[in-house]
Amino acid sequence: MDSQYDTKKVSFFIYAGIAAAVTVSLGLASFMSIGNGERFKAIMLSVVFLSFLYAAAAIRLKLPKEHIFYAILIAGMAMRIGYAIYTYPDVRQHDVWDADGHYPYMLGFYEGFSLPDSYEGQFYHGPLSHLMTALFLRLVGLTGIDPLSGSWVQVVPCMLSVMMIPVAYRAARELKLKENACLTAAALIAFHPAFYLLAGSINNDTAMTFFFFLAILYTVKYYNRPTFRNILLLAVSIGCAMMSKLSGGMAALFTGPVFLAVLILCIRQARHPQKALPPFAAGLSGLTVKRLIGQFAAFLAVCAPLGLWHSIRNMIVLHQPLGYVPAPPIDSDLYIGWRTVGERFLSFPLSEYFGSWCNPRGDYNLWTYLLKCALFGEWEFDAPRLLADSFLLLFLVLTVFYLIYMVWCLKNRRLHPVLRYGLPVLTVTQLISYVSFNIGYPFGCTMDFRYIVPVLFPFAVYTGLAAASLDGSAVRWKQALSAVIYSIAGAFCALSVLFYVII
Repeated sequence: MDSQYDTKKVSFFIYAGIAAAVTVSLGLASFMSIGNGERFKAIMLSVVFLSFLYAAAAIRLKLPKEHIFYAILIAGMAMRIGYAIYTYPDVRQHDVWDADGHYPYMLGFYEGFSLPDSYEGQFYHGPLSHLMTALFLRLVGLTGIDPLSGSWVQVVPCMLSVMMIPVAYRAARELKLKENACLTAAALIAFHPAFYLLAGSINNDTAMTFFFFLAILYTVKYYNRPTFRNILLLAVSIGCAMMSKLSGGMAALFTGPVFLAVLILCIRQARHPQKALPPFAAGLSGLTVKRLIGQFAAFLAVCAPLGLWHSIRNMIVLHQPLGYVPAPPIDSDLYIGWRTVGERFLSFPLSEYFGSWCNPRGDYNLWTYLLKCALFGEWEFDAPRLLADSFLLLFLVLTVFYLIYMVWCLKNRRLHPVLRYGLPVLTVTQLISYVSFNIGYPFGCTMDFRYIVPVLFPFAVYTGLAAASLDGSAVRWKQALSAVIYSIAGAFCALSVLFYVII
């Protein structure tokens, strides 16, 4: 049987299994009493532990390493589902329950498939996330169940959060990483708390992040195999990311240079057919410039209408300015514009990093807030401070490894070009956008990590690559450093499970 067909069949069953598991789990939880939070946490921990045993057995029995990935996927899914169940839709949400929040936006689609008649509050956002949830709730309602009760409203975001694990794993494999690097990257995505928070969130952040991840996958797939199918799926991914949240268009800043690289190689091939293509660009063989221009035109014809129709519609019908983002008033207690540039952007006060949770009405340093918020959101938890600070320390160390190794990869010509140049571009553009956003909107709430979640893909990939590339070295210090990175990554995942089980 054709191996590509097998891969597609396995992917279908993985995604179908995720959809079924999330729907059944959150559906059953909707019928259970609210007092069962501790029971859910015990189930979460049990599933993670059994998944660990399965992975250990797979290693011991020398089974294919996909079995280790399945264990990671199941454990990551258990953490997301468990978090969504014990959190409930009215806990740790952003801009959801106001009269012009995300829930009324979704309710408009659920009750009458109508767009808001203003762009106040959260109504300025694209409608895809709200529409997907409304359609799912309509399906639930056909069974006679009240879909607006319990955790049904969390099913779609939880499902999308889980699906980011196989999408990230597939993207890592498309980058031709060693299997150990792919598995480490998958584990960091599976157990990073930002994705737990997204799983329980019912605003539009989860949908945008999922489609952004999908855009990363199909950008790499398109470079490897520049077919109409891959470029159309890429166009749909970016368009849907923008239709969920306009900032999803940032994916185009990652994809654009890849398109340019493909065009340059295609022109070079046409002018110098005797020259061999680079190792990772063998799929470009036989691709003509005329056909490539046709692909780009098809991309634009699909992506632009999907991503921009809502903004243009609101501009015409509601007179909403293009690129509109509301801001709190200057006299808000969230305003931090009176802080100096050095305090906000050019320092890293450890006293603000350790020993406290994120406080959008008190914190001011962008970088300490970013890293704290990545792990805990803007919330406070009833958890041991030592555990939280240990978690923060491990994340800080892994982030340093990620940034250093990313810079080192720029000079490594043996790496996939998207890995060597593309992911650094993704990191830098995300950071520039984030800093610019905080310059233009100097408020504590704009420092939230949810505005920059896509950087977790290069974070996971470069951390996994650093560990895997060093473990095969004959040099002892490199072997030792590899063991250190694996250990820190493993401890990070373990603390993530522990923290979000005991809170």
